[in-house]
Amino acid sequence: MSFKSWVNHMFSRIDKNKPIVFPASIALGKAALPKEAAEWLSLQLLSRFNIKSTVQENTRSGYSGYGLSIEGVVDNDYANTLIKEEQQK
Repeated sequence: MSFKSWVNHMFSRIDKNKPIVFPASIALGKAALPKEAAEWLSLQLLSRFNIKSTVQENTRSGYSGYGLSIEGVVDNDYANTLIKEEQQK
């Protein structure tokens, strides 16, 4: 299953009537995405959940690629969407 197919499948399973929690960053830790995939995911988050994000290069040692820094929800109609800050260890 391709990355886009998998993400579309997972997004289709989300019940938009229940609270949704997204991490404060995606693929900026122990994972990385190709730039095209990160840009596509950013557009999907905006169009489906009104979540604004910025594509950033993953600079962690050993990971080459990109991820998303989640900036927040840009529309009050999506009050059930929450952004969860990653806990530092």
